[in-house]
Amino acid sequence: MVKGAEYLYSDRMIQEYGEKFDEAIWKAGENARKYTPEFYEVYLRTMLGEPDLRLVHILASFNSGDGYSYRIYGFLRKGMV
Repeated sequence: MVKGAEYLYSDRMIQEYGEKFDEAIWKAGENARKYTPEFYEVYLRTMLGEPDLRLVHILASFNSGDGYSYRIYGFLRKGMV
């Protein structure tokens, strides 16, 4: 655990910030190699509107009931970095 880190599930984040999803994926792809930590950091910064956000964890798993995969992003916001 990283002191002060917040965690968001990828599926819940898309539900809450879905209108920014296309822009965030495009911007991340323009600024980093796909599916790298840097890619997800740019993605999160865009989705959440937090340019100083720092990604500290990516946890990947799946729902054993339906096989759906998801990620959990751990990050620090400005002031916690």
